[in-house]
Amino acid sequence: MNRWLRLAALTASACCVAAWASTQGTQEDKHGKADAERMIQADACELPFRDNLVDVVVSRGSFQFWPDLRKGLSEIYRVLKPGGVAYIGRGLPESLPPETARRMRSEQGKDMKYDPAATAQQLREIVPSLGIKDYHMHRPRIDNPEGINYGLWLQFCKPKLDEGGAVKP
Repeated sequence: MNRWLRLAALTASACCVAAWASTQGTQEDKHGKADAERMIQADACELPFRDNLVDVVVSRGSFQFWPDLRKGLSEIYRVLKPGGVAYIGRGLPESLPPETARRMRSEQGKDMKYDPAATAQQLREIVPSLGIKDYHMHRPRIDNPEGINYGLWLQFCKPKLDEGGAVKP
């Protein structure tokens, strides 16, 4: 049994995905270790992976570049294994000191400004419409006195299945 984690990490490059996963499985050595990771570049809205392949998908700072947010989220859900989790976000680390966050935001320019509340509302409409029931949104440091936009994170999980293939309660 292959116990190696399969991870897909969506990059900030427009509509690209860097994935450490195989489209058809992996070659394993005598210890069951999968072959080395490889990078694959692809459109986030048309991921070149089979269904139920990856354990974790992480995307930080890329979803605003996807041509179709709904399709991108649908693709991520499709490639997640049952029990897999996705972290999709845009923003700064919660632990980042306010002075550093303020400097970073000021250097980003007008093109990177957005309303996290409006984005959260858009995600609240899209995510359930895809049949995703187990999701959570987080806005880090929303009440910071400096009013710095720390961004928005969406986390969702694909339900685990029992041995018969039914969704576990």
